[in-house]
Amino acid sequence: MGTMGGDGQPQTHMQVISNIIDFGMDVQESIEAPRWISESFKTDRRFVDILIMERRFPQKVVAKLESMGHRVSYVEEWSQIMGHAQAIMIKKEEGAMYGGADPRGDSAAFGW
Repeated sequence: MGTMGGDGQPQTHMQVISNIIDFGMDVQESIEAPRWISESFKTDRRFVDILIMERRFPQKVVAKLESMGHRVSYVEEWSQIMGHAQAIMIKKEEGAMYGGADPRGDSAAFGW
């Protein structure tokens, strides 16, 4: 698996892998799921943490995060700032290869 995205790279990797392992998604579903990135930046006097989320997250999830004190900022539904993930999964016991390509970028999954 790989993705572009600077500081968001390890966050995207974790989300895609978690979607497969914890939520039972296939490779393509895991790549297409809504994403978030946690950012921290310095203002004149302090650091500010912000959670950047695609608008496809359910509003009740966002409301819960905000009620816990998270600062949330939104980006469009398929934002390219969330990286462009690509992945393959080889299941030898099935004799199968699975691929996934991110609709956030210009990509496709091929196998042979």
